[in-house]
Amino acid sequence: MNSEIKINEILSQSAENVKSEINSCNDSFADLKDINNSDNHPAICSELSNGQFGKIDGLTTKTYAENRPKYILLEKTKSFYVMVHPILELFPKSEKFTLRQMIDETTLDAMRSLIMQNYQTSNNERRRLILNYMADVELIEILVQHSAIFRYISLGGRDKLCSLLKEMNSIAAVRAKNLEVQNEAV
Repeated sequence: MNSEIKINEILSQSAENVKSEINSCNDSFADLKDINNSDNHPAICSELSNGQFGKIDGLTTKTYAENRPKYILLEKTKSFYVMVHPILELFPKSEKFTLRQMIDETTLDAMRSLIMQNYQTSNNERRRLILNYMADVELIEILVQHSAIFRYISLGGRDKLCSLLKEMNSIAAVRAKNLEVQNEAV
């Protein structure tokens, strides 16, 4: 019973941290919009509007607003990792190198897939990495459910984690669909 209370406290603290991170991201985006609309910074405004901001070796990177959906997915994945990591620490030592390690490594693999897809030039490669990410998220969800079956995670904790995982997967599914549509248009 004590571990359930502790897990619920950790989840509520993690949820508050996630909300504050999302609010700070929204504030940063609003600040970027203010700079873009400002008359005080014409050089920055012209670079942002021309897409010249962040030019590397003749290649122009996309602006923050264009990349925002990919970053939202990465931020949600990081938030999940921050939320689940203290819970994994409460697992019994016998599960240190099995279930606990699989959840940890699969979450890191999911983040790796998201980061890698940001560096791909082909929509087919991006879509392949997003599909890998979706498979990793499905595996994490199954592992979290097994953790609840073995009573390492409370049912309430499982529900909170699984709802975030489903949200992450639905965002990734939309991203994969958009990449497929973009690929067909080309």
